[in-house]
Amino acid sequence: MYDKAYATYGVPKLLYEQYIAKNPNNYQIYYDQARLLHNNGNYQRAIQLYDDYIKRNKDYYPAYFDKAKTLHEQGNYKQALSTLDTCISLKPEDYESYHQKAKTLFALGQSDLALA
Repeated sequence: MYDKAYATYGVPKLLYEQYIAKNPNNYQIYYDQARLLHNNGNYQRAIQLYDDYIKRNKDYYPAYFDKAKTLHEQGNYKQALSTLDTCISLKPEDYESYHQKAKTLFALGQSDLALA
């Protein structure tokens, strides 16, 4: 929902920051804004917001997964791998995390581990 609104209407970053300032305990907004920034190529800020969200909700594996994807897209493969390991430890049955880990290993030139 937010992704489409941001892409269509260009919801300004300022509105999110104002909302966060008024509602600092509503940590879902950090995750939502991080996803929007990721989808619009602002990877560095997205990672900061994923980290802010993870500090407040350490067991929400999708935040780790999305952060890992962002790190991967930035070329930070080792950090992405570490983040994916955390994601997998939180929800080992999530096949997407293994798939993303294989892609990251492949990007690191470790295709033998990616295929294992």
